[in-house]
Amino acid sequence: MENPQKNSPLVRDLTRAFSHYNKHNLFLKKNHKETLAFFREFRQNHSNTCSSSSSTSGGLDTDQLSCISLLRHEEDYLQNVFGSAPYILILGQDCSSRYQLLNCLLGERLLPLGSEVGGACGPEGGACRRRKLCFTHGRQTRLSLALPGQYELVHQLAAHCGRWDTVPREDLEIQECEDPAQRLAELEITLHHPLLQEVKIMVVPCCGVQPVEEALEDCKRAILPIILYAVSKDALSDEQVSDLQKVREALPFPVCFVRIPGGPSDPASPEPSRGALYRHLQSLELVGAAAGNCACGAPAQTPGRMQSVVAESLERLQRVLVPFARQLLQSQQVEAATLLNAVHCRWLDLFINQAFDMQRDLQITPRRLEYTREKEGELFSSLMAIANRKQEEMKEMIVETLSSMKEQLLEDAANLQFTGVLSLFI
Repeated sequence: MENPQKNSPLVRDLTRAFSHYNKHNLFLKKNHKETLAFFREFRQNHSNTCSSSSSTSGGLDTDQLSCISLLRHEEDYLQNVFGSAPYILILGQDCSSRYQLLNCLLGERLLPLGSEVGGACGPEGGACRRRKLCFTHGRQTRLSLALPGQYELVHQLAAHCGRWDTVPREDLEIQECEDPAQRLAELEITLHHPLLQEVKIMVVPCCGVQPVEEALEDCKRAILPIILYAVSKDALSDEQVSDLQKVREALPFPVCFVRIPGGPSDPASPEPSRGALYRHLQSLELVGAAAGNCACGAPAQTPGRMQSVVAESLERLQRVLVPFARQLLQSQQVEAATLLNAVHCRWLDLFINQAFDMQRDLQITPRRLEYTREKEGELFSSLMAIANRKQEEMKEMIVETLSSMKEQLLEDAANLQFTGVLSLFI
């Protein structure tokens, strides 16, 4: 029988938020793929047109061709966004608070709490030996040890020996006799849970088991982290603040701090004062100044980069975590969609400018041809008039020359005296 807490408002709203993100991510991937296909087709057609045409006046220059492609940093950013899967990372002051937060997220008591989990972490309880936990979706519930490279180890776990509702304590802890590979392995828990269908969850171990930078090394690639930090005390130690700074350096994303109440076995734990944790985190510059609350009761985000938020109690977790996760997921997709829109606008600007140039050519070219014909006609008429005038001038010059030569020839002929043969006849 299905646990009714799996369909709690928190689980339902988180599942819906991650489902919308995954669905919209598919739409953006399709848009990106079609954009690249269109650019390739256009560049190929343009190349074929330019190679088959003897005139290159209608071709595009280098700057214009650069508008019909994604720049290197744009392509890298889009590939990073589209290839990143959402991942909930649970950190905290101790294992008990992290486990309690995980149970609250899944809506069932999956991890042991209180005395069942064993001794306390840190200076109060000594060295922690609990593993990193990874929760994934599957049709059947199963536990296994896996290395960070997704190599599953063949190892007999206590959960394999019988039926269980809560993960056995022995499987959560690293045994002293285990080899280095099994000490490094993480406990992978596969559940048929609606939230795990949309997002994976990782519970980061204490820094004594694995340094936080090593635990988050695999989270730097192809992951969009939703970082939760479980706080069981009103103040953070210097070591915890240092670990948070390392987390912010490795993953530059906002953090949702969640106040975890003291366990029922600790009657001396006082009721946390509302706002004390927020003021403490603000003094450490881990959260920004308050911007008020929106209508749903969640902290309002100021324009620009998202800020870290604080849930003062588990009762307020839904009103704080759901808007926080939704805004973080949407902000990534809005930035990717804005970048794609800018690329499309560059192409549209080029297309519109080319269309205006073509229209201008269609309007101006006939007028240019008509003007050319008029000038050619005027030039032809002028040349013909000049040719006719020069021809008449040459004719008159020839006539005058012949007339002047005729008179001179006749005069020269009259002055000639004939001798020789003519005198024989006298």
